[in-house]
Amino acid sequence: MIAVLATICFAASASAATITFAGAVLNDSGTEITFWRTAGTPKSLDIDGDNQYGTFGRIFCLVGTVGNVTLTAFGPGTQAEVGPFPGYALVDSPTTPGLAQQVRTTTNNAIAGSDVVLATFRVDQTVAPNEILRVGIALDGLDDAQFTGGTIGLQEAGGSSVEVATPANSTIDLYFFDITGGVPASTEFDIFGDTGTSDFITHSFVTLDVVVIPEPSSLALLGLSGLLIARRRRRG
Repeated sequence: MIAVLATICFAASASAATITFAGAVLNDSGTEITFWRTAGTPKSLDIDGDNQYGTFGRIFCLVGTVGNVTLTAFGPGTQAEVGPFPGYALVDSPTTPGLAQQVRTTTNNAIAGSDVVLATFRVDQTVAPNEILRVGIALDGLDDAQFTGGTIGLQEAGGSSVEVATPANSTIDLYFFDITGGVPASTEFDIFGDTGTSDFITHSFVTLDVVVIPEPSSLALLGLSGLLIARRRRRG
C-alpha cells in the first residue's frame, strides 16, 4: 500500500460533516483492489474490518449500485458509459465475489478543465455522528495511463471538499476519503477532479464502508482494564 497526499483543499462547510483524505492503494494488480469483494484477500484500508470494500454501499460504473447508495447524475459533458475495452482491468463483480468483471469508466472526452464533476451519488441511509463513512474511488486501470486525471476529489453538496493528486500508472488504484460528523440520509456527494496531461479524467467504481467510533469512555475503561490486568500479572 502506498498513500500519496500531494494537495488537500478544504472548503467552508455549512454542515457538521468533514471530509479528509485517508490514504490510497496504488499500482494494484491481482491483490486487494482486483479482489475488492473477496473476503479472503486482506484489505489494508477496509475500515469496518470485514475484508470487503463496499459493504455499506457500492457503485460499479456503470453496471449498477448495491446497498445504501444511489448514483444520481453524471457530470456535465461527462459520458455516462465507456467500455469495456480490451486492456481494461478485471476486478470482482460488485454482486459476486470472485467473478471477474471488466471495469467501465466515466470520462470527460479529453476536454481540459479543473474541478470537473464526474458523477454525483446520494447516501440513502443516515450515518451517525459517532460513525465514520469511508468512501473509496477507483481510477486508472484502463488501457493507457493518459486517461488518468491529475487529481481526484470528493465534495459534499454545499459542504466541504478534499482533492488529492493522482499519479498515472495504468494499473487500477483506490483512493479513500473519510467523512466524519454525521451524514443525513439523502445527502449528495460529487466525485470531481482536474484533468491530467492528456486532458482526460476518469473513474471506475466507488466503495462505501462505515464503522462506529469507540466512545472515549470505553477506550478509557479498556485502558484501565489493561492496566489492572498488567498489574495483577506482575504481582502474580
